[in-house]
Amino acid sequence: MVLDVAREIVPEDEIYLRVLKSNIPSFKAISNNGAYIVDEDETPYLMRVKK
Repeated sequence: MVLDVAREIVPEDEIYLRVLKSNIPSFKAISNNGAYIVDEDETPYLMRVKK
């Protein structure tokens, strides 16, 4: 999974993600992996997941 690779590469304590509000399956998958919404714009949710 991409998050597993990102955890090895990203030096920060959290990984930042962006998902379109219209992409409900991706939003659910990201949320199920521990991500949470930190902000939102017109189209995307801005999310973070802890390493």
